[in-house]
Amino acid sequence: MKKMNKTLLGLTTVAALLLSACTSVSHVQSNGTTEEVVWPDAEGVSFKTGSFPVVSALKLVRPSMTKDQLSHLLGRPHFNEGLVGVVEWDYLFHFALPNGEVKTCQYKVLFDQNKLAQSFFWREPECAALVDGQPVPKAVQKERVELSADALFQFNGGSGEELLPKGKAQLEGLVQQINAGYVTVANIELTGHTDRLGSDAYNQRLGLQRAETVKQYLLAQGLNAPIHTQSAGKTRPQSSGCQGQVATAELIGCLQPDRRVTVEIQGVKKQ
Repeated sequence: MKKMNKTLLGLTTVAALLLSACTSVSHVQSNGTTEEVVWPDAEGVSFKTGSFPVVSALKLVRPSMTKDQLSHLLGRPHFNEGLVGVVEWDYLFHFALPNGEVKTCQYKVLFDQNKLAQSFFWREPECAALVDGQPVPKAVQKERVELSADALFQFNGGSGEELLPKGKAQLEGLVQQINAGYVTVANIELTGHTDRLGSDAYNQRLGLQRAETVKQYLLAQGLNAPIHTQSAGKTRPQSSGCQGQVATAELIGCLQPDRRVTVEIQGVKKQ
């Protein structure tokens, strides 16, 4: 009786394994495709910690390959896909980059009903670029620059006629900095700020006028990038401890940090 129970338990276990193997995380169709690619957690890798593939072997992978052919090129899959009837293989590959860093990528192969490989996926597009011998796309970075309005404009000024010589020189330097430091610039956002002296409406207009003047000057200097402008008016002060409401020389000087144009740059920087 005990022997029979052990036999039944063994058969049940095998059946469960077979059933789990015949299912797939990505719900693979009989032709080896799927409407939604589902990726396993990289922490669940079962084959050590992934592998460093031979790139030339990856380039040989193509549709209608058998599992034996793929195993010969890439090795066995790195996750617990099951025992038999598996139609989905997942790999965790590492690539050594020229700068000494290592890029980790997930790779998936889907098989059709005849157990022939038909679909291939990289979790991240830049991983495919590595195999193709193309440089990995660089991430977009953000940079923030604060320009003092007192250095840019005459006091209470915001027009092009009120732009000071040292302000023009500062903007020309900014254009050179951007052109020298970025491969591409996706967007530049200019925000004009004022101090708290004056009405809300007045300061809102003044902040926008300053941002627009800076935009036009940057474009005139040959900066080729989308530039958007906005005004924060007096809503984002940086000064502290400034007492009084009358525009005395002391108060104006204390509020100087509030009068500024913020430049936010989004783009791909040069290495």
